[in-house]
Amino acid sequence: MNKLFKVVTDNTNALPQSGAASNAYSKVIIKDLVVDMFIGIYDTEKQNTQRVIINIDVFTAHKNSWDGDDYGDVVCYETIVNKVKDMAASGHIHLVETFAHKIADYCLENEATAQVIVRVEKPDIMTDTATVGFEIKKIK
Repeated sequence: MNKLFKVVTDNTNALPQSGAASNAYSKVIIKDLVVDMFIGIYDTEKQNTQRVIINIDVFTAHKNSWDGDDYGDVVCYETIVNKVKDMAASGHIHLVETFAHKIADYCLENEATAQVIVRVEKPDIMTDTATVGFEIKKIK
């Protein structure tokens, strides 16, 4: 077996447990954000923008009560969307993997974020698939 790969059982919704066992979580969802950007290793990808679809799940500390209705208690999806758009516009990136890692690292900078899942897909690069891409899950 290749030493670079390790089989891992994935429970996408699982968060690290703190104290008592709990399956409760809070999640910020950004679904199908579409940006046009320079991404890829081929000359044509370096000369022309292409559509990229981004999905992000940001798992945060679960809050049992929302009585305060306080914006300061949340991870702001608008801030994340704007940052991803800025990243996409900042220049050429060779790999979808690199872009996904940068997005995940940005999301983890927020102290309330416990875990993030980022998927970056290129829907127009291969004619015989709906989409190709990369997904990463990072845990603080």
